Amino acid sequence: LERHPWRVLSRRLRAEVFSVQTHATRNFLEILDKAIALRYIEPMKLSQLRSVVVLIFAATFLPLVLSAQAPARKGLTWTLTGEMNENAFYHTANLLQNGMVLVTSGTDMVTGRLPVGQLYDPASGSWSLTGNCLARIFHTGTLLANGKVLVAGGNLDSVPHVTPGVQLYEPSTITWTSTSDMLTEREDHAAVLLGNGDVLVAGGKDDAGTDLATAELFHPAGQFGSWSATGSMQTGRSLFQLTLLSDGRVLASGGQNGSTYVSDVEIYDPATETWTVTGSLLIGRYSHTATLLPSGQVLVAGGLGQSPRVLAEAELYDPATGVWTATTPLNFARDGHRATLLAGRVIVTGGAPPNVANSWEMYDPGTATWKFGRLNGSHSGHTATLLRDQTILVAGGNTHTELSAEVGAITH
Repeated sequence: LERHPWRVLSRRLRAEVFSVQTHATRNFLEILDKAIALRYIEPMKLSQLRSVVVLIFAATFLPLVLSAQAPARKGLTWTLTGEMNENAFYHTANLLQNGMVLVTSGTDMVTGRLPVGQLYDPASGSWSLTGNCLARIFHTGTLLANGKVLVAGGNLDSVPHVTPGVQLYEPSTITWTSTSDMLTEREDHAAVLLGNGDVLVAGGKDDAGTDLATAELFHPAGQFGSWSATGSMQTGRSLFQLTLLSDGRVLASGGQNGSTYVSDVEIYDPATETWTVTGSLLIGRYSHTATLLPSGQVLVAGGLGQSPRVLAEAELYDPATGVWTATTPLNFARDGHRATLLAGRVIVTGGAPPNVANSWEMYDPGTATWKFGRLNGSHSGHTATLLRDQTILVAGGNTHTELSAEVGAITH
């Protein structure tokens, strides 16, 4: 049995529960509050009240219904591509130096964790299997400067479930090699490639379910590389984001710490191997996205927040001031989505709840506006990878009845 079955179950339940944080609900409540405040409802007879209710319902929900029937606004087009060999979710995906995409492990709805790697070839739009790897979920995959892929940690079928296990994928020989374990077992951690070629791995949960503050560095030199401890964060966190800033420092935002939705934000300096507290998020959250913009700012969007509730709110971090400011929220609240920078805009895809799993949104930093439209399939627990031709490969997700992969391109 799973050591932490509640974690997998909770993620699947979130993908089965409709969000109440929709614009329709908020609009309805605002109209109702105004009607009561202006005393339009209280003195009315029943017949008049019915008319008001009908008008409120029509004004609130009819536009939503019509927009669902209307074609997607121009901005992105999505084209189906080859089906994955294994329709995985909770996998990782990395663009290789040869232009192909490596998908590592993950799980499916039937057989459980998948002990395979899969390769996507954009030229042919086809998938192929690429050797056996450690079967895991909630791991990280990082492309190294030497072209190899470092896959670290995660959750296994066997006991103990949370592993410090590490493998390297070599594209030139299409082989997997086990290398030195991390110093600490981790799942739901974060990893980022530093400017000096090392990989920073931080946070996550251990097998006891404790949210970790520790961090470590992978040094790729030599045949198998090596690990060393580095400074610990001041706040333990999992399901958070590490974002490499323009100046080479790393921003750690949000996360989960026990029952706390973390708002604390820290910056790691590779030169001193220390973490420094910076301005806090306006809303504590986890399972969000954090994207570096061309301006050097960082856009954080969506996730799970206090109550709990799925968030539509978005905010911007300015490294020059260390301050977060609110920006235009997503059109639809979502968590477990993916965000990809494409042509200076942020493309958000899929996520939970189910009514957003087959949708995309595009944020324009110049106007602070979001466009939205429909994907061909539904994707949650998926990956979104920027390809060499400036298109986005969306692959997998835990809605196994849907199409498993598609490619998106900006239309203007």
